[in-house]
Amino acid sequence: MSNKLTKKAMKKETKLQKGWQKLPEGMIIVNVDVSFDDDEGCESTGVAIRDHSGGVIAAMHSFVPHVIDMPMAKVYALKEGLLLEDNKLIIESECIEVVETINNGGFSAKSVAAIYCECIII
Repeated sequence: MSNKLTKKAMKKETKLQKGWQKLPEGMIIVNVDVSFDDDEGCESTGVAIRDHSGGVIAAMHSFVPHVIDMPMAKVYALKEGLLLEDNKLIIESECIEVVETINNGGFSAKSVAAIYCECIII
């Protein structure tokens, strides 16, 4: 049995992450992340805005006392990042639900619908 597992493990392809790549001239990247406490229903948001050379333009953090779940925390962080900068942006988030929802126009039937709507307007 362990021989079968070893063969399966060896067949899996490994995806390497490329890490930070230099942005096109004139573009700005907004990195957002959160720390979410499921027990307390609160989050801490961090945002860093960098220019095409990697230099920091702005950074901020905030505490949000009432958050339902992690997707809501991630969308709130995105909104905070969008409010900090109004130039040509590249937004990065590791939350696929947030990325897909924003790329599809921000429509959501979940509790975060209003925050998605704000992000689209911004």
